Amino acid sequence: MAQVTCKYHPERPAVWHCESCRIHFCLACVTSPDREADPVCPVCSRTLARLGASNLIKPFWQDIWRFYRYPLAPAPLVFMVALAAINAAVGWLLPAIEFIVPILLVIVFIKYAYVALEQTAQGHMAPPPVDVDTLTDELELPFKQIFLVFALFTANMLAYDAGGVTAFAPVLVLSVLALPAGVMILATEHSFLHALNPLTLWRFTRAMGSPYLILCGFLLLLLAAFATAAEIMMRFAPPVLTTFMISLLAMYFLLIMFHLMGYAIYQYHEDLSYEVVVAAHEQEEAGDAEPANPVLAQVEILLSEGRMEAAAERLAELARQAPGDLDVRERYHRLLLARGDAAALTAHAEDYLARLLRERRAAQAITAYMDCQRLDPQWRPDDARVRIQLAQLLRHGSHGRVALRLLNQFHRDFPRHPLIPEAYLLAAQIMCENFGEDDKARQILGFLQQHHADSPHMAEVRRYLQVIDKVRQA
Repeated sequence: MAQVTCKYHPERPAVWHCESCRIHFCLACVTSPDREADPVCPVCSRTLARLGASNLIKPFWQDIWRFYRYPLAPAPLVFMVALAAINAAVGWLLPAIEFIVPILLVIVFIKYAYVALEQTAQGHMAPPPVDVDTLTDELELPFKQIFLVFALFTANMLAYDAGGVTAFAPVLVLSVLALPAGVMILATEHSFLHALNPLTLWRFTRAMGSPYLILCGFLLLLLAAFATAAEIMMRFAPPVLTTFMISLLAMYFLLIMFHLMGYAIYQYHEDLSYEVVVAAHEQEEAGDAEPANPVLAQVEILLSEGRMEAAAERLAELARQAPGDLDVRERYHRLLLARGDAAALTAHAEDYLARLLRERRAAQAITAYMDCQRLDPQWRPDDARVRIQLAQLLRHGSHGRVALRLLNQFHRDFPRHPLIPEAYLLAAQIMCENFGEDDKARQILGFLQQHHADSPHMAEVRRYLQVIDKVRQA
């Protein structure tokens, strides 16, 4: 009876269960590319079993106060006040027909309550409108309800006449337990005979299970609350006001009871084999829980289960499918770092660093490169532009030596590359400004003058040589 929750999202009800792994999943954990097919377990890839709507829908006993608010919506509240006012006015102004009008009002309101029950059972949680169709369509339901109560009352009287209190007591208990099921069968099947059939009643209550007894308990508490309120009104309120208030309270509690029974049908509609057109619970849950990226949700599950290799494979596939998704690339990078897989980490970093630099994510690019250095200190990107951009970023922090290693032997790694002057000019600046090694800076700049005299950077090279000379003279 307790609601089963997701292993990875304990605040959410579980929708699927893996028999092999013995794990429960919510909608945020698993998705199926084919809506017609059941999804597979993110851990073992076996087909998942569906738990059923009764676990997904919030149990009625966990949010009982919502049922007290249901009759306070504008449409039913105005309707109830109007009927109660008519009943009180007739009793005061036209006492000759004061017994006829209440019966008619009861029939009208019971019809409305049945519509509320049916709509709730279909997943509509807002009260139905008060209009001609609502109050007149299938008007036989209130009469079937009255006949149902009369039949149970007759059965109790016959039992009392036949065996006194000894026979009356168990029949009364059975009647109290059978009445809610009879009302719900009337609402769903519109069959008076089915509502009285003991086998139908037994199958209905057995399908719902022990929650049916909880439902009966709540309904009895509502009756007790109405009886207490009515007694207080009769003691302390004037007669006209008493009639009005008791009528209003009777309709208020009756509508709560019918809404509660409708919700119970909705909660257990799969167990009751009752077809629901509006699966509101699935729509709401899916809207809240549908992951932006199902693969990432599966990766988180695999990591929780310690399946790092499988998680890495899925992230690698996702990174190949969406190379521009830097969030995916970051997760993949972190996973490879945690696994200590230097070869895979540096292979992934080749494209990952270039994309980070294009998106101006400087801090993230520096961190990613330093991660690679920790696993493979000799590794440097194969892209000349990436090396220079990383060196430009690293020179401003505490990683000047790392920046120089990126630029070291640049002309041998990239022979005749047009970026050689830019790379070595940057190396000279780092030598001079970060470490005060003016002589080494001059050697690098002299190499550029000798081998790249026609470079557009040559004017800046000569200017920087002048700066070095002025600093030395000072």
